[in-house]
Amino acid sequence: MSAILEPHEVQNQTGKASTCEWMQDLTRRAAEASAGMEDAKMAAQHWAKRARYATEDLADDVMHGIKHYPVRSLGVAFGAGAVLGTVLAGSFLARRSQKGARK
Repeated sequence: MSAILEPHEVQNQTGKASTCEWMQDLTRRAAEASAGMEDAKMAAQHWAKRARYATEDLADDVMHGIKHYPVRSLGVAFGAGAVLGTVLAGSFLARRSQKGARK
């Protein structure tokens, strides 16, 4: 008889699995689950590190672009601010006009 068997395979003379064999099976399954959790933790740490490096590289590229093309960078920032301001102002005005229509 093998040291570790599935619960349905482990039976004593009365036809029921013994407590010791059930505990061995439970211990084995707990060890497998623990190993799986450790693998998942390592993978998450790996991807977090890669994401951090990618973010740092992007920030370096942006800083490089700003230093070498300051006028273009200023124009892009102005354009992005104007678009964002227009969208937010339009949203605010639309919401405000809806409140006025309800009264």
